[in-house]
Amino acid sequence: YVVRMDHSVTGENYKKMLETVIFHPENTDLPEKFVFQQDNAPAQKARVTRDFLEICEIPLLDWPPYLPDLNIIENLWGIVS
Repeated sequence: YVVRMDHSVTGENYKKMLETVIFHPENTDLPEKFVFQQDNAPAQKARVTRDFLEICEIPLLDWPPYLPDLNIIENLWGIVS
């Protein structure tokens, strides 16, 4: 998914986007056994986000911090710029 956010990406805004777009109950695009990946951005590490993902029992891919060369999206940003 690509979601445009017209405001700053805080933990609360990121959580709201997750619950209304990605993990909305009517979203049937997610496979039955999926693993969610994040890149350790501040909004993704925020307590409100972690609590939401834990309560919803959303499985997360363990991802080492500060290794942008392993992150696919970082390569995309290089192409976009």
